[in-house]
Amino acid sequence: MAYKYRFGTKVRDQTWALEKLAAYRAGRGELPICVHCDQPVQIDQAWDVSHVTVPRTFGGKSVGCGHRKCNQQDNTSVVIPAFSKAERVRKFNCGITGPGLGKHPMQGGRRSLISKTFSHGVQPRLSSKQRHELFLQRRAIVPIEDTGEVSP
Repeated sequence: MAYKYRFGTKVRDQTWALEKLAAYRAGRGELPICVHCDQPVQIDQAWDVSHVTVPRTFGGKSVGCGHRKCNQQDNTSVVIPAFSKAERVRKFNCGITGPGLGKHPMQGGRRSLISKTFSHGVQPRLSSKQRHELFLQRRAIVPIEDTGEVSP
């Protein structure tokens, strides 16, 4: 018969057991301690495997138990902004900029000065104003001159 994990996965079971043992050895009770709020994590509370010192996005390996709300609050207030800033700095230092991501836009891409179409081949890319003027020319709307006469 297959082994059924108590908390869903092997990693969660191992983390719970190790944190429970560490709390017991430290004389803090028989329940694991949340790495964020320093309160015991009850067995019926929602909890996550939380990275302790270095976040997972930066290659952190050290994990512990943490209340789900505490972990989510830590992620939104500390981890995500730090990771976003690190990504921005990395992209700046690598010279990655803009939507096309580089100094030389891809030929026919949205930042390129040329446009490749299926039916007309390679053409210069037009601005919105130029496209609108071309549309009006094709529509051939001729303004009607007002003669001032009123029809009965």
